[in-house]
Amino acid sequence: MYKSLNRLEDKVAIITGSTKGLGKATAMKFAHEGCKVVVSGRDGEAGKSVVDEILRNGGEAIFTRADVAVEDDIKNLIQSAVEKWGKLDILVNNAAPSDFIAGGGEESVENQSTENWEYMFRTCITGPFWACKYAIPHMKKAGAGSIVNISSSSSKVGLKKLVGYSSTKGAMNAFTRQLAVEYGEFGIRSNCIIVGYVPSGGNASQKVLDDPVTRAAVEKMSLTRMGRPEDVAYACLVLSTDEAEFLTGIEFTVDGGMLVQPPVAEVRGPDGQS
Repeated sequence: MYKSLNRLEDKVAIITGSTKGLGKATAMKFAHEGCKVVVSGRDGEAGKSVVDEILRNGGEAIFTRADVAVEDDIKNLIQSAVEKWGKLDILVNNAAPSDFIAGGGEESVENQSTENWEYMFRTCITGPFWACKYAIPHMKKAGAGSIVNISSSSSKVGLKKLVGYSSTKGAMNAFTRQLAVEYGEFGIRSNCIIVGYVPSGGNASQKVLDDPVTRAAVEKMSLTRMGRPEDVAYACLVLSTDEAEFLTGIEFTVDGGMLVQPPVAEVRGPDGQS
């Protein structure tokens, strides 16, 4: 781990979905840079583990259980930071229902259920809406704040059987701009990170490389290398520091070059033949 520059010293941050993956990496990085962190998610045991790791490394953190699909949970999450440390400087809207998607919660448009479609929107965009709704008054009171929304390359390119996720991430980009327009006068900045192909958890990267189909797709992306959760954590850090106080309403792409040249499907001629 790099030497801390205390770039977030005396700041207070909430990071949703920070019990694992990108969110955990961001929580660890923020704490390393002097930030007081509220770790959040649905898994209390995993959340406690992240907090314990932060404390062992000399940082400050608490865990507040919150399901982003439940408005009262989000209210309590915001309040927990203010009650503990008296303010809120940074909000990172990271939580996403990856387990739901992996379990078959996404489909093509014609096969997607209304229930699953609505659940994706509730977790991926309504949850961040609630978080901003209840966090912004505290940021306005402080005269400054940074909101970082985690979006995806799927908001820029179509991906089969990700209709809900892709649609909510497109909405997240628009929501980010709206926040920037409405709250810039109060010193509150809003930016989003367009995350590319970043496998997380255990040996996820190796699994990709071991599968000939996924490996072939990744090799077409012109990536500098496979992404890591820490890559996203550094981007969150950059956007959350006072050094970025002139940045708002931007889409910060962290994809190793994925969107420069996305995978190209087999090309067919005018006669339909390959």
